[in-house]
Amino acid sequence: MQLRSMLRFTIRDLFWLTLVVASLIGWWVDLGEWEEELLKRLEYQERRAANAVELVKAQSDLVTLRLLMGIGQPATPALSDQERKAGYAEALHSLVQEIQDDPEPSPSETP
Repeated sequence: MQLRSMLRFTIRDLFWLTLVVASLIGWWVDLGEWEEELLKRLEYQERRAANAVELVKAQSDLVTLRLLMGIGQPATPALSDQERKAGYAEALHSLVQEIQDDPEPSPSETP
């Protein structure tokens, strides 16, 4: 008699069982879709990384080729403040020298 009373289910019990099973199935399906999306994003990032590596290699090859052909010059190291000031002073001095050496045009030569 106890076995028979344990196997009796009400409509409410079946409703709760259906709700739990449906929730588990929905969670399982959503988890599968999430994993697919994650794999797609991972593959996309791997392709982007591979393309970036190829681009860097191509740019490096281009720079090497330009240097070998003499088209470009390698970058010069950064100048110190003292070297930069000396360069400015030298350029200013040569400009002043050019102005002093250049005779002023006479009033008849000006248009």
